[in-house]
Amino acid sequence: PAPPVSNTTERRPLMISSDLGRSWQNAGQGLPDDLQASFLVKCGEELLLASDNLGLFKSTENRTQWQTINEGLPHLKINALYTHKDRIYVGVYRKGIYGRSKDGESWTNLNADLPDQRVQCIHQSKNRLFVGTDSGIFFKGMNADSWTASTLQAQTLSLYEKDDKLIAGTSLGTALSTDHGQTWEWIRQEGSV
Repeated sequence: PAPPVSNTTERRPLMISSDLGRSWQNAGQGLPDDLQASFLVKCGEELLLASDNLGLFKSTENRTQWQTINEGLPHLKINALYTHKDRIYVGVYRKGIYGRSKDGESWTNLNADLPDQRVQCIHQSKNRLFVGTDSGIFFKGMNADSWTASTLQAQTLSLYEKDDKLIAGTSLGTALSTDHGQTWEWIRQEGSV
């Protein structure tokens, strides 16, 4: 285990606690000091760390070694990070959505005919891949090339699923879909979610 963190002004990009926050250890060994972390998710036994300035990093289960996994990404600002089984998806700043397998060597551009490449969130449900963008939600079949616009046309910042219902957090409120993302209804229309 890493030694306890002292009270210095040294910058640490990632800290970890194994005792519910009573003490913290540096978990960012090998990460650049100027890293601006934005998302942290688990993918299998590894952690993925997305940043606003240096792309995406992958760690082993013990979180002691980090490596960049940016090969094939057009920009290093990551707006969205989502994993599903052994697949990793990222929304790249103004460049759309890219995907790869957890152990893959490079990223695949999944944009095809995506009308809005300002991807803010990603979700996979059954055989569909969804992206929330600045102009609304789009979806496509997992093996399809074309994206379809849903009826929700608002900046979408988050997508979740519960009991076969999709829930979208938007800049205008919360929307719900009970038909696998085809149509959406507002369940709360006040303020950003």
